[in-house]
Amino acid sequence: MRSFLSKNNISLLLLSVTLAIMVGVGAIILHCVFDFFWSDILQTSTSGQRSQLVIVSGLISSVGWYFLQRQSNGIISLKKQIFPKTSSEQLPNFGRQMGHILLQIVTVGLGSPIGKEVAPREFGSLLSTYLAKKVSITAEERSVLVAASTVAGLAAIYQIPFASILFAFEIYRIPLTILNFLIIAITSYGATFIANIEISNAPMYHVASQPVNWSILVISSFMTLITIPTAKVFTSLSKSASKHRTKDRRILWQLPVVFVLLALLSYYFPSLLGNGSLLIQSSLDGMRLSDAVALFVLKFIIVLLCLRFGSYGGTMTPSISIGAVFGEVIVLLGGVLGWVKYSPIFIIISACSFLGVTMSAPFTAGMIVYSFIGFQESYMIPILISVGILFSFEFIVKKLK
Repeated sequence: MRSFLSKNNISLLLLSVTLAIMVGVGAIILHCVFDFFWSDILQTSTSGQRSQLVIVSGLISSVGWYFLQRQSNGIISLKKQIFPKTSSEQLPNFGRQMGHILLQIVTVGLGSPIGKEVAPREFGSLLSTYLAKKVSITAEERSVLVAASTVAGLAAIYQIPFASILFAFEIYRIPLTILNFLIIAITSYGATFIANIEISNAPMYHVASQPVNWSILVISSFMTLITIPTAKVFTSLSKSASKHRTKDRRILWQLPVVFVLLALLSYYFPSLLGNGSLLIQSSLDGMRLSDAVALFVLKFIIVLLCLRFGSYGGTMTPSISIGAVFGEVIVLLGGVLGWVKYSPIFIIISACSFLGVTMSAPFTAGMIVYSFIGFQESYMIPILISVGILFSFEFIVKKLK
């Protein structure tokens, strides 16, 4: 007990509290910036004005990321900040990284189809890299603090602290110790509490309680299994697109062309715009089969095009939206054939499965989706079954490798 309450450990816990406050305040600022562009500008515009704003978003994106990446070090990724190998990765250029963060928030707010969740994570990591530089800690302790503030950004912006804790251990592979758990928990829950001053913790997506029987559980299992191959294809293509992302002068025309395409499509399918929240709720509310097929194909393609030709951002909420509308397609087809009776549980299971595959983190994905629907009790067992299938699938694949 004495060794645990050492001066060094207490200092780390106090640093966690400091980071929680800073990340929470930062999340509020980013949320307000996003809300201004998304709610006050884009969502109040006519269809024609909205398409014009999307084109503006593409122009801002292309010019912004072109100039941000002209320097040799470029933009430092989250994993490189958590586990740095060079001095520039250990202490990224603050102005460049902040420009990169704000560019993501503004462009998604103006309709970019990429996720906004990376920006608050990068804000948290950026703060912690500079704070860690001011104190005397080991490389391992620094990695834990940076990872903690990274997931705290996710926790604060979406009000999902427990899912964010899982994120740190399942995705960043932070060693599970009591001290590490406390650092990450304090940072995540603290940032969430601070951000809740402005950011609502109400469910992001509204679902009604559903009766759960053996038929529902069997079909949920089937939905998971049928979603896995599609999600694997998307994961492979999105990783390839990000790896070969345009960073040179070609971004100045390639990315605007993609956004012109998005603007034209959004005139008829406005739920294509943004990080996927509109599409997820539309899928849960129900739609025609023809619309579901079109939205699945278009969202799948437009996200990949944006990543390939210069956009940065997350794939978490886009993955949930693609999974949700894919589930809608399968359920509606099953209904036409008389095999399946519609239930929003199946849409949620498909979304959870898709995210679990793209993140390679079934437990985190399950908790994120479960948090987004407000911990609706009747969805818990189907989600747990889906998570179990995904975990078993990942385990078998790793063994075969």
